[in-house]
Amino acid sequence: MYLWGRLPEGVDDLEFALGLVERGVALAPGRGFGPGGVGWVRIALVRPLEELLRAAETLREALKLGWP
Repeated sequence: MYLWGRLPEGVDDLEFALGLVERGVALAPGRGFGPGGVGWVRIALVRPLEELLRAAETLREALKLGWP
């Protein structure tokens, strides 16, 4: 039900999550789960497949382009 993703070095998990929510994708910054979660994001796979695929594309573009 959950997918954990390690962010590239230097990408802040909280800033990344906040930037994505502005683009319609909500995920949890890893730091919300304790110090070991810093640099990670948790994605809940609880939406229809079509929405998850769109969210995955948004995530890919975010990492590729270096935003938020």
